[in-house]
Amino acid sequence: MYETDSKATMSQQPTGADGQRQQPPRLKHRCFIVRHGQSIANVQGLIVSDPAVGCHDFGLSEVGVEQALEAGRALKTLLTQSATPVTALTIHTSDFLRTLQTAHHLASELVPFPVTVTSTPALRERAFGDYNHTSVAHYNDVWAHDAARVCDAQTGVESPEDVRRRAVAFVMQADEDAGEGEVCVFVGHGDTLQILQTAFEGISAWDHRTLPPLGTAEVRELP
Repeated sequence: MYETDSKATMSQQPTGADGQRQQPPRLKHRCFIVRHGQSIANVQGLIVSDPAVGCHDFGLSEVGVEQALEAGRALKTLLTQSATPVTALTIHTSDFLRTLQTAHHLASELVPFPVTVTSTPALRERAFGDYNHTSVAHYNDVWAHDAARVCDAQTGVESPEDVRRRAVAFVMQADEDAGEGEVCVFVGHGDTLQILQTAFEGISAWDHRTLPPLGTAEVRELP
């Protein structure tokens, strides 16, 4: 299981103690984030964040498959229109079933680009602790704590800072390892990807819900 450091400090937030925005990390290559398509868990209204379950069950619904294929077509259009030639495309995906399926459906629509799909625990769903396998209505409880900058440690919910720490570290390393003209795509989960985006927007990880919510199979380019 992917390990995170549970000791968050103010210096690791993208806004300083005086509220000033800090300099976001700089990417060398074009990088996109894609949330997974509609999953069976979405249809059933369940939170599924336990890797022991999510890596093997609760894959995409039929609607989710079509959403992932459409996302692949949309991404292909973006890359085809790019002024910079694309030499390779690497899809880095969470190892949950719903994200793996999304990544492979994306890849199927990206021919003739040379595509590689690789999975990682670094992009897994945010750990929702005691809320796992309960109603998605509990997301609102977690997000209220986030907005108040309250770490809900008693319920075992992963803090926004810990989520961002693991996700940003992975993205920056993938960007560093990418070759000239390579495009990186990161397929993950709603909270994980929005929290990741806060780093590149120069805002606190705790304020991830101030960003427009990522729709299922939505494609966004990181700034």
